[in-house]
Amino acid sequence: MATAGKQFCNEYIEEHIKRHGRRLDYYERKRKKEARAAHKSSAVAQKAFGLKAKILHARRHAEKVQLKKTLKAHDERNVKQADTSAVPDGALPTYLLDREGQKDAKALSSAIKQKRKDKAAKYAVPLPKVRGIAEDEMFKVMKTGKSKSKSWKRMVTKATFVGEGFTRKPVKMERFVRPMALRYKKANVTHPDLKATFQLQILGVKKNPQSPMYTQLGVLTKGTVIEVNVSELGMVTTGGKVVFGKYAQITNNPENDGCINAVLLSHSASPAPEAGRRHVLTAVERQRSQLERLLKDPSKPAYVPPPPKDKIIRPAREMMKNVQGSSAGAGSGEFHVYKASRRREYERLKMMEDESRQEAETAEFERKRKEADGAAEARTAKNRAKRQKKKDRAKGKTSDGKDGAQDAPLKKRRLINGKELVFRKPGEESDEEQMDEVVDDEVGLPEVAEAEQEAPQEAPRIAQEQQIIIHEDD
Repeated sequence: MATAGKQFCNEYIEEHIKRHGRRLDYYERKRKKEARAAHKSSAVAQKAFGLKAKILHARRHAEKVQLKKTLKAHDERNVKQADTSAVPDGALPTYLLDREGQKDAKALSSAIKQKRKDKAAKYAVPLPKVRGIAEDEMFKVMKTGKSKSKSWKRMVTKATFVGEGFTRKPVKMERFVRPMALRYKKANVTHPDLKATFQLQILGVKKNPQSPMYTQLGVLTKGTVIEVNVSELGMVTTGGKVVFGKYAQITNNPENDGCINAVLLSHSASPAPEAGRRHVLTAVERQRSQLERLLKDPSKPAYVPPPPKDKIIRPAREMMKNVQGSSAGAGSGEFHVYKASRRREYERLKMMEDESRQEAETAEFERKRKEADGAAEARTAKNRAKRQKKKDRAKGKTSDGKDGAQDAPLKKRRLINGKELVFRKPGEESDEEQMDEVVDDEVGLPEVAEAEQEAPQEAPRIAQEQQIIIHEDD
């Protein structure tokens, strides 16, 4: 029994993980536990003494040695070099005569060297030493509360930098107050090689020599190393990439002068935002980077994401083994099976409703489109008929279809005593009668046809204005 117990020991945990997965906050708790491990081990090492302390320190020393070896292996990369010492035995074939022996050497990448240089802060700074500033000079005590008896707030009396998207904390939770009048966004930076000064935008505070807390607060004092945006200067690296930011050291007292004067540091080029982002990209910057990436190689086809696929549900099985009875899901062992089957059924019903709704919307859209097309076609036919009749009248076509341009009637109009006098040839109809015939001959107008059906047989007579008609015989 003991052997059987050892054989199946802890297998139920792995089986449960495979079936149901881990809890939702498992990875977050694991990350926090790993982050606290260093602090916990440090606290244990500080409290240990005697023989336990020796054993603990020996184990920690071995762990650190192994960690350094791992980091060194990651930092190094393989570089192929010619190896003149390796001479093969025997004669070489003709296709190998032009080749040389190769060996893999270890070399550190330039990026790792730059990171180490930044970490060590080995820059040629103009001000290697600065005067220390006490907290009494840096901060001013603010009295708060109803009776002004609380003094836990501090106001920064030096120049500060807070960033682009800075938002103040609630008043009751803000310990350090940075006045608006002492916030700076730009600095007058002098290039040591060009001997010129430019007004550049401040990206961040790299290090304040007074205190790490001042660095976190963004306090700008004499000797502080800041990062400025030098993309406007057109500086490029050896690889041809545009330098986005460089470090500069403040050389004046901003709170006294009202401005920030700084000098660029050598070997302090920081990568562009695409390589290592210093701040969260705005919508404009994100769109600009996408367009630059798209237009970098016009011959490369643009990636068009495929349309979303229709969701499908697992088809029903031919044989259903888990058949629930009247007490479905009552047992704890089958409860998850019951819930899964119920969830699938709900999804199937929802998909059916979505499909029916989509079909109804499509049919309604097609109906409206056909109605719009029919109305547009009717208007087009009506206008076409009008234009054709206008053309026929302009050409002077008779009812027989012959051209009557040569026998054009002679029409003269004259006003006599306020009445219209019209001269026509015998048998010629008036303009009003012609217009009535044109209206009656219109095709494709259902409104006119319906009006004619509904109109009575005898139309009411309307008194017309008297006209004097004189027929001239040829």
